[in-house]
Amino acid sequence: MNALLWRSEFAGKEIGAAIPVSLIWQKILTSPDDSGLALNYKGDRLGYVRWAPNIGDEIATGKMANENSEIEGRVKKLTGYTLHADGNFIIPEGGGRVRFEFDAKFSANDDWTEWTVKGFQRPTAWAISANRKLETIELTIGEGRGAVKQSFYFADFRNPGKLIEDLGIGADLPVAAALLPNLAAIPSGTNAPALKLGFTWEGRQDWLEMGHSRVKVYQLRARLLDKYEVVVLVSRVGEILRVELPGEMTLVNEALVNL
Repeated sequence: MNALLWRSEFAGKEIGAAIPVSLIWQKILTSPDDSGLALNYKGDRLGYVRWAPNIGDEIATGKMANENSEIEGRVKKLTGYTLHADGNFIIPEGGGRVRFEFDAKFSANDDWTEWTVKGFQRPTAWAISANRKLETIELTIGEGRGAVKQSFYFADFRNPGKLIEDLGIGADLPVAAALLPNLAAIPSGTNAPALKLGFTWEGRQDWLEMGHSRVKVYQLRARLLDKYEVVVLVSRVGEILRVELPGEMTLVNEALVNL
């Protein structure tokens, strides 16, 4: 499989011209197909991720449009976008299985408005949510009536040292301590060249080799904490094809696995 997915730069060829990150992100948000991705670690499959973008629209009167209620002559109006991802993976060396969900909302001009990440590993559940309008981030541990919640304002992240101390995050979770101060610094729209959380993205044209064929794709590349690299390959219509993460972890589109 890996031999089929060599990118052009590994084959000694130059990557194509630079592409605005916002253009690639727009392709991802408007992709007509979901992306089913196999999660692999050092070549072994650990789980899967389902990535599902969706376009929100309504007819001119404000009623939701669907196949049954659409009225001839009325024009659909774009209301925004949503992203949903879910899946599960096994933690190596007997760490158990983790399920997760991710949901995000974007306005019609690509500005994010809300996002939530949830994780489940029996008997533990947790969630992190952000609301741009309220400028809040909420951390939840547990479920139901026994859940413990703690809320923060974006302004709280101006003093990351105190925030990390209050949460009890230190030497045991160095990556979390490094990322947490930037949670509220995600830019409002996809036109911003630097997506925080330690990432600065670059977009380019690229090629994906599948057997004896070469397919033109988009490439997103970023560095995390100035040390780790993330590479994402996206089809011309916005479907996620391959993601390379630090630590020899990859996400590979399941449509490519059996080629």
